Amino acid sequence: MGDNKGQEILKSFKRLQSQRSVLEDTWKEAFEYTYPLRGQGFYNNDDPFTNATRARADQAKLYDSTETNACRLLSASMIGGLTPSTSQWFSLAVPNTPDAYIPRPVRQWLQQSSETLFSMIHSSNYNAEAFEFFIDIAVAGQAGLFIEMNQETGRLHFEHWPLASLYIADSTKAQKVDTVYRRLMMTVAEAAEKFGASNLPSSLKSLLENDPTSIAKHPYVHCIRPRFRAGKRSSGKMAKAMPFESTYVCEKSGEVCYESGYQEFPLVIPRWSVIPGTEYAVGPLNDALPDVKTLNKLVEMVLTNGEMAIAGTFVAKHDGVFNPSTVRIGPRKVIMVADPENIKPLASGGNWRIAEGEILRLQGQIKRVMMSDELAPSQSGAPMTAEEVRTRTQIIRQILGPTFSRLQAEFLNPLIERCFNLAFRAGVLGQPPEELMEMRFVPEFKSPLARAQRMDDVTAMDRYESSLAQSMQAFGPQVADTYDVDKAAQKRAEILGIPVELMRDQREIDQIRKQRAEAEAQQAQMEAAARALSARPEPGQANQLIDEITQ
Repeated sequence: MGDNKGQEILKSFKRLQSQRSVLEDTWKEAFEYTYPLRGQGFYNNDDPFTNATRARADQAKLYDSTETNACRLLSASMIGGLTPSTSQWFSLAVPNTPDAYIPRPVRQWLQQSSETLFSMIHSSNYNAEAFEFFIDIAVAGQAGLFIEMNQETGRLHFEHWPLASLYIADSTKAQKVDTVYRRLMMTVAEAAEKFGASNLPSSLKSLLENDPTSIAKHPYVHCIRPRFRAGKRSSGKMAKAMPFESTYVCEKSGEVCYESGYQEFPLVIPRWSVIPGTEYAVGPLNDALPDVKTLNKLVEMVLTNGEMAIAGTFVAKHDGVFNPSTVRIGPRKVIMVADPENIKPLASGGNWRIAEGEILRLQGQIKRVMMSDELAPSQSGAPMTAEEVRTRTQIIRQILGPTFSRLQAEFLNPLIERCFNLAFRAGVLGQPPEELMEMRFVPEFKSPLARAQRMDDVTAMDRYESSLAQSMQAFGPQVADTYDVDKAAQKRAEILGIPVELMRDQREIDQIRKQRAEAEAQQAQMEAAARALSARPEPGQANQLIDEITQ
């Protein structure tokens, strides 16, 4: 049974390999012009030394770093815009329900859980893996982020799986990747530690006994896919009955080495721009690749002509004394010639101004495609005005809006769902209140990019309030009765990402207003008493008035 399953997995793996092979040249070229070492996995060579040698040769062919820097900047911007480690970029909330209708224990538990999750994510190795992960997204448009709970430390663990090692499928045709085959290499000692020595193929068992320290690596295929039992999705709790199966197969022998499972899909695999008819994608660099290739060739030509201009190019005539085949021209050398006219410098026919202008144009075009101009910090050094910040945010929102929507669906939502489930099963989040059992809660994102998508609301409120102030001067204060200032202030604070602890709840607001009203009433009474005392006549004046009245 195990061998049949192993052969079936290898057969499916080979089929996915064949399907993906027609797309690999696109990704190879993208990595070749940016990060050659990161793309060596597409060459199907298991020798790391050969891959390193090829990468060095590819690196030597690069003459401009504009595209590499643009990919690095885009990667850093996506991390800072989606999952910044300096601020809480998500919360757990009950959708379409005002806070007043959510029981206080539920709100407290959701807030504490979101804060705990945020701390768990950023106290793990997420930040280190995310940068590598997003570089692959910028270059190739796709990568995998594996998420698990370290049972020994009780901490989340993230692992970046490069696109070169992934073969993916959508088994349910729901426009969502749920099947991954991954090819990986392990030494016999690493395999024995992961699978157990008794589960190794017979050929590797003997190798483990004879040479346990062997550095030779052997190929395995790791299959993660939905598990079906009797034609239905499995939903068991045991490792071999969980909804997603995890099976390691020795590629050489086809034997199953280890089988386990996951309660939910353990990988996050976002895509930048999906290739029609496939589950794969390309990155933003694909749009800039024609300019990248042209720029690289042009800079190479400029450097070649620069060498000729610096070192000089000569025409020479063999005159019996001077032999062009053997003479080497250089500094502090005496060249013997019969006639000085037999050796002359050759003027270059190139036009440096045309090349320089074209280089600047291509570099600017690459930066625009990769959004470097919009994402890079201001080059002037002077702080931006509020209007400049607003305009810049609006540009970023317009450019990254569609991309953010896809990243939210394929990256942020699965990331929070997986981390929450791992933490909840580990007992880290505690027992939820009973009132929550009948409610549905979802993550709400507060990252800079998420807030940028909602900045139109803030702009609309600013404009309306300005217009409202003018209308109040013209028609009176009753005009403002249609606008709820309290709700507007809360909405603006939420969109702008004001920390929750700085905002007062409704109970505190009511108490402050009550105290203010009482203080104003007391002040009014004191002013009225003072006016009454000032209006009371003096005793002598009172007698005079009485006399005038009685006469």
